[in-house]
Amino acid sequence: MQIISNSKDYIHQYSEKFSGLLTKIFSKDINVCSEIDEITESKKFYFFLNNDKSLKFILPYYGNSHLLSYLLPTRLPSKIILVALKILYRLRILRFLNNVFVFSITGFDDVNWQKYGWPQRNPPNLFILIGTPKESQNAIVFLDDEKEPKNSLILKFSINNVCNLKNEYISGRAIASNPTSYIVFNDEERYLTQKCATGYRKIAELNNHHVDFLSGLIVSGNKKSGNHVKAHLQRGVATLDKNHANYASLMQQLIEPIRDSALFLEAHVHGDFSPFNIIYSQYPDKFSVIDWENADLNRLALSDLFNYVYIKDCLFIRKGSLDLDSFIYTMAQKYFLNVGHDITALEFYEYKIISVVTEFTARLQDAGTEDMYVRYLYGIMQNENKKNNLKFS
Repeated sequence: MQIISNSKDYIHQYSEKFSGLLTKIFSKDINVCSEIDEITESKKFYFFLNNDKSLKFILPYYGNSHLLSYLLPTRLPSKIILVALKILYRLRILRFLNNVFVFSITGFDDVNWQKYGWPQRNPPNLFILIGTPKESQNAIVFLDDEKEPKNSLILKFSINNVCNLKNEYISGRAIASNPTSYIVFNDEERYLTQKCATGYRKIAELNNHHVDFLSGLIVSGNKKSGNHVKAHLQRGVATLDKNHANYASLMQQLIEPIRDSALFLEAHVHGDFSPFNIIYSQYPDKFSVIDWENADLNRLALSDLFNYVYIKDCLFIRKGSLDLDSFIYTMAQKYFLNVGHDITALEFYEYKIISVVTEFTARLQDAGTEDMYVRYLYGIMQNENKKNNLKFS
C-alpha cells in the first residue's frame, strides 16, 4: 500500500509530466502541484496510474458518483469492483490504494467550457480517461452534470498528431446507423464533443441482433474484385518498415491465394466493433454503437463481425481462435442471407484473410508489436499459414 504522505519524491518526479499531458490536452497551461501542502480541498483530484506509472484516469476528489456509474458493466466481477470503488470514493480513501495518488490541479477554472459545447455557467465535474499510448492516442473527458446525468457530455481530444476524431466526424457521421449526436468539432485543436449515450455495457457473445445491425451496413450492389483487393492489401504490407519484414512475408503468403476473379461485397465499417463499444438500453435487442473513430465508408463486408468475435476472445476468453471458425461461419451465413447472398466456405476463408491482414496492418502501425490484440491477430495468421502448408505438403 502506498500513502500520499510518504510519496513526496514520487509527486515531484511525475507532477511535471502530468502537467505537460493535461496542458497538451486542453491547449492551456494546466499545473499539477508537486507539494502536498499546496493541495487545496476544492482542487484535489485522484490520479489512477497504470502499472508502468503512466496516467490511466483522473477522478475528482469531491464530486458526483455518477462519474463512476457511467455505462455500468454487467459482468459480475466488474459490478463488484465498481461497487467497491464507489464505497472507497465516498469514504475518501482511494488514496490508500496502490497506484492511486492525490494531486492538486490549477488552470481548470479559466477553461472556457462553453467552447466545447457545455451549455451551463457552472463548470462541469470532470472525469478524464487517458487512452492507451499509441499513434492515435485519445483522451476522453466526461463533462458531468451533477444534477442531471442525462445532460452530461463526452469531450474527446486527440493527444498525438494522428487525429482520428476528424474521421469520426466525417466518416462516422455519414453512416446513417450511427446514432451519436455530435455537438462541436474543432480540427485545429483536435477535439470533438458529443452527447453521452446512456445505458450499460455487457460482454456478450455475438448474436443475431448484432449480425442484423452489421448486415444493415452492407452497401447493396457494390463489389470489389479479388485482384483489386489483393493489390490494396499488398500496398498496405509494403508500408511496413524493415523491422516488420517477418510479418510482411507471412502476410504475403496469405494474400497470394486470394482469387483474382472473386467478388467481395462492400460495407460501411465501424472499425472497432467490440463489446466495449456497444451500449444497451435493453439486452439483447436495443443498443447503440459508439466510438466511430475508425469508421470507413469503403471497406469490405464481414470486417466488423470478425473483429467483434476476435476482440472478445482476445480480451475476455483468451482460448485462442482455432475453434471459432464454425461459429463465425454460421453468423456470416445469416449476415449475408440478410442481403440475399449464400456465402461459400471458400469465400468465408478469403474474407477472413482480408479482414485479419487489414486489421493487423492498421493495429501494428498504430499500437506496435507489444499490443495484445496485435499479438493475437499475428497468432491467427500463423495458424492459417500452418494449415495452408499442411494442405499443400
